[in-house]
Amino acid sequence: ALANELREAREGGSLRLSAELHRSLIENAGSVIKAFIEAELILASMVGESRGDADIDDEEEIVEELEDVSPEEARLNAAAVVVRFAATAGALDFLSTLVHERASQYVSAGEHAVEDVVMARFAEACYFSLSVLGRALADASEDEMPCVPVEFLSLTNDASGAHNLAATQLTFNRALESLLRASDADSALLRLDAERGSHFASPRVSTALADALCRVAGTYLLPIYESTQRAASSLVSESTVLLARSVCIGKAIDNLLDRG
Repeated sequence: ALANELREAREGGSLRLSAELHRSLIENAGSVIKAFIEAELILASMVGESRGDADIDDEEEIVEELEDVSPEEARLNAAAVVVRFAATAGALDFLSTLVHERASQYVSAGEHAVEDVVMARFAEACYFSLSVLGRALADASEDEMPCVPVEFLSLTNDASGAHNLAATQLTFNRALESLLRASDADSALLRLDAERGSHFASPRVSTALADALCRVAGTYLLPIYESTQRAASSLVSESTVLLARSVCIGKAIDNLLDRG
């Protein structure tokens, strides 16, 4: 019945969907994005293993077809869009937990000085989860006005009651806090590397963190436009904003001192 309604809406040129169909699409999107992320993490666990020429040729063909975006960027952006759409189906909570787990594993591996290939796998998993979360929380501000994604705005404007708004705020703040904890953990690993003269902290992970924090800062922490500020304040608590500003400044200083 749901499939028929979706087909009829498409054929009739109507964008209106019943509440039941919309709810079903969100729930299915939540399941799909969880499976997709888990599959990507399996690929991350294979970093360092040899690949056949056929795989490399396939990637080269994809790059030629997508001139303006790499296959990796396309996957990350697509995943972020689905996470936003399925935020109420647990997708954002799932991703927040994943970021916390992968960042903890990554830092622990560095602290225990594991083999390079093992460290690379932990770093890749951390990079992927951070990259998706950063893109899900905010759009890039390059050449455009930073603004709260419409998917999150629709949740704050939901007329179904204050309980749902409170739940949305809790989920969003939890996601932002997982990003901040990951940043602190990466900075701790950078300091440990400096003390030991080692190089376990991954520049790739730091790049993902810097990108995510820049996206978040321009939209929620230091919004230029009043309309953006009002929208951001409906999602992020003042205490989280103050904490996030401190983390962003500290991370910028760490990157300058450790990597120039």
